[in-house]
Amino acid sequence: MLIEPNKYNVLVVEDETDLREILVFILQDIGYNVSEAVNGEEALKMCQTNSYDAIISDIRMPKVDGVQLLKSLRSINPEIPLIFLVTGFADIKEAECYKLGANAFINKPYDVTEMTDKLEKSLSELIKK
Repeated sequence: MLIEPNKYNVLVVEDETDLREILVFILQDIGYNVSEAVNGEEALKMCQTNSYDAIISDIRMPKVDGVQLLKSLRSINPEIPLIFLVTGFADIKEAECYKLGANAFINKPYDVTEMTDKLEKSLSELIKK
């Protein structure tokens, strides 16, 4: 691991409770400081009062979906790494996510190593800026 996870605050945005809890557990186990939101609306409220170094978000969620979340976050902080977790049922393609400013795209069911590698890479790139 190239970075020290305990220095970073990560927000996990996922409406499926089991997936959110698993992801939070994995990231906390690695050493990240993790917060969680059940949808994009809650995530946006949390981003107004808290600072996050990275956000890992589902795309398909009630109220405010991942695409709306990404667009809103880019107006708040264009530098924050945002990683999408998507199912095959998403209404957006990988290329569209990158065009909107996502830093990474991971299909569900996600591979833990791939997800943590992409998170570390995104944070490392942020440090370089």
